[in-house]
Amino acid sequence: MTSNRTSLAALLTLGLLVGGGAGASAQSTNGIGQDYFTATTGEPADVVVPEEQRSDLEWAIDGIEIIDVPFDATDPRISGLLTAVHTGRGGVTTGGQATVENRALRITNPHGAWSGTATSILAFEGEEPVLEHTLAVLEGEGFYETLTAYFIVEPDGDGDYLTHGVIMSVDQPPQPEPIPAQ
Repeated sequence: MTSNRTSLAALLTLGLLVGGGAGASAQSTNGIGQDYFTATTGEPADVVVPEEQRSDLEWAIDGIEIIDVPFDATDPRISGLLTAVHTGRGGVTTGGQATVENRALRITNPHGAWSGTATSILAFEGEEPVLEHTLAVLEGEGFYETLTAYFIVEPDGDGDYLTHGVIMSVDQPPQPEPIPAQ
């Protein structure tokens, strides 16, 4: 039972990352270095899935590699080949199962690269996913050195995924300090 859900979680995660999204909208620039984009993805050149560690109530999988996924965005600066390495932890919840995954991402093209991290959450009721979202933050390198790309991947409701984001020429905001206990 858990193995099927974990396999489904891995496939959905792959879908979140490489499922791309349907359609694309035109790039818009607001004049201050912010550009909205949508993106679609193709099939990876290779996927390496290590053996997972599991108990009856939780599981872990580390080092999944998704290699050379075509990442085609409406903003050509962030288009290129995407490679991801990720880790995941999951467990049984009161309503089903949930998985949290962290990724290192890199998108390369002839003018530079984008490198950063993403976090995904997936929740299941039975075999059906009820929550699937990914947030990625990538810093530009080379020609894109002063830029940061933020994007999200989420289901579109029709079995496909939407990828949309913004490229900004401002620094990332600092993380606030945790709120202390009262």
